[in-house]
Amino acid sequence: MPNGYGFDADDGSTTKAMSIPRQRVLEALVDATDTEGRETTSPAELAASLGVGTGVVEAHLDALVDCGLAQRSDDGVRMTRTAQELLDLDVTGTIVLDCSDTDGENRGDTY
Repeated sequence: MPNGYGFDADDGSTTKAMSIPRQRVLEALVDATDTEGRETTSPAELAASLGVGTGVVEAHLDALVDCGLAQRSDDGVRMTRTAQELLDLDVTGTIVLDCSDTDGENRGDTY
């Protein structure tokens, strides 16, 4: 059952399902930025392009950063190479991400 963060489960695990709205934020981020950091965007610009509130985009960006798919800097936010590779897979349906680091520690909040 989806919760307020767009995840399918609330079981305390580090595995998170990427909802279609979060995937749309990721796709918009990939369209607006590059992996070298020359092109960044702001949450407000992403929100405007998606027709949603900035707070909604901020929440999705926090989760994308936790999973290594986005990176924040003083100049804004940009996609990572991992994000581009994920979208290049052209997967349809729900995408499930394991957001734990190599030691098995959770890199972000568990929802």
